[in-house]
Amino acid sequence: MAHKNSFGFSDGRQFWTCSACGKEVQENDLICPNCRESLSLVEAPLTNEKGSASSFGGWPSTPAIRTYTGAFRGDGFELFGTILVNAILTILTLGIYAAWGKVKVYQFFYDNTEFAGGHFSFTGEGKEIFFGYLKAFAIFIGLYIVLFVAMMIAAQIHSAATMVAVIGWYLAFIYLIQYAMFSSRRYRFSRTNYRNIRFRLGGVATEFANESFKNLMLSIITLGFYLPIYFHRQFEYIYNRLYFGNAPFRYTGDEKEFYKIALPGFFLTLLTLGIYYFWWYPKMYNYYVQHLEVGAGKFHAEIQPGDYCALVLVNLLITVLTLGIGMPWVQVRTAKFFLAHLQLRGAFDVDRVVQVEQQAVSAGGEGLVEALDMDVNLGF
Repeated sequence: MAHKNSFGFSDGRQFWTCSACGKEVQENDLICPNCRESLSLVEAPLTNEKGSASSFGGWPSTPAIRTYTGAFRGDGFELFGTILVNAILTILTLGIYAAWGKVKVYQFFYDNTEFAGGHFSFTGEGKEIFFGYLKAFAIFIGLYIVLFVAMMIAAQIHSAATMVAVIGWYLAFIYLIQYAMFSSRRYRFSRTNYRNIRFRLGGVATEFANESFKNLMLSIITLGFYLPIYFHRQFEYIYNRLYFGNAPFRYTGDEKEFYKIALPGFFLTLLTLGIYYFWWYPKMYNYYVQHLEVGAGKFHAEIQPGDYCALVLVNLLITVLTLGIGMPWVQVRTAKFFLAHLQLRGAFDVDRVVQVEQQAVSAGGEGLVEALDMDVNLGF
């Protein structure tokens, strides 16, 4: 017989999962609708060192409030060596090794990221990303063939038809980028482990692409005034469908509040010739993080403009004075800065998270994003 594991959000909402399969069940379910295992009316017991239940009903009467912190343990010399070897092997293999090199860089950052006493790991393989590159290449070839044929046909009709064909092709290309952004993030999450428990991104790539494409078109029509909504809704869609094992993430930010930070900050940055950016970016970053939850825990970040300004200016000096050779040290300094300012607070207990099954995920989106040389980092 299986038990019910309970999780709670900071706003009081609660949900249950089956201890056998890890999938969500309802409070009154007697049989798990997923694995058909009988469910006990009593939640799974926690035991103390002597092996007895720690409190009535299994769970402590008052969940422990914790504060988890992060740190980055990587070194710039190690990253420089990794990048140098990757560059040499990529040249010698006429670009083929680039996919394996990318995995090496991912593994450097994941292996050196520490949070709540545990480490992350990246389980992706070079061959997955390599085949993703091949898929992206095939898609590009197909798109250009479609464009060529469409223009040949349109030229026989009218000059205006040629313009319509070109515009249609670019719109299709923009839509494909939105699709690839989601697929790439899903792939990276599916290959991200923490304490041997995987992350999982739900949702549908076409649903994300449809919403993002619509919001991006509105941003173009409104000359950029709708752009904060475009970014906010992307973040909201991703993190409201993200799971760590059986623990769900939740984003509680309000797009109107975010808009009041993002849009004025953009214009103030222009008016001050970029100086206000050192206040604008920390405000947006802190807002995103402070409205992000996992289980009963809330993330917290309080980056100060002065600290962020010092980070950016020193990174710029390192990059310029070393003619770009110092970029590995810049990346390490940036990772250390953001992880040092990240906390997870609340009653979330990482030891109660269990692994759940997840479907196979292709690296096609990763290959397409890399081919376009796009940065789709997840905010932190």
